[in-house]
Amino acid sequence: MTQTIDGAVKEMTNLDAKAAVSGPAVSFDTELERELVARYFSGRRGVFVDVGAFDPVLGSQTWHLEQLGWGGLLVEPNAEMAAKLRTVRKARVVEAACGSQTQHGTTMTLQ
Repeated sequence: MTQTIDGAVKEMTNLDAKAAVSGPAVSFDTELERELVARYFSGRRGVFVDVGAFDPVLGSQTWHLEQLGWGGLLVEPNAEMAAKLRTVRKARVVEAACGSQTQHGTTMTLQ
């Protein structure tokens, strides 16, 4: 199911915490995103930082920018997905997790 960005944002604001944690509830239209990026950023060059990049293309917030010549940094803590990013994307990939000082020294297992 695809929908407009306005509809997606409205739907996201109505989700309860349990639904938001259980998995993706909103699907963005990739073609619409491509068109919006082309409309607003075509002819411009810039730099992006994508924290939690995960998949190189699917659901990527920066894929279309990279296709327009933008450079960037992809941060992904999952080793398998970081390796996949390195094979597909041009941007530099950093395999790291970010957290708060209150969580410093704790371990989180990623599957």
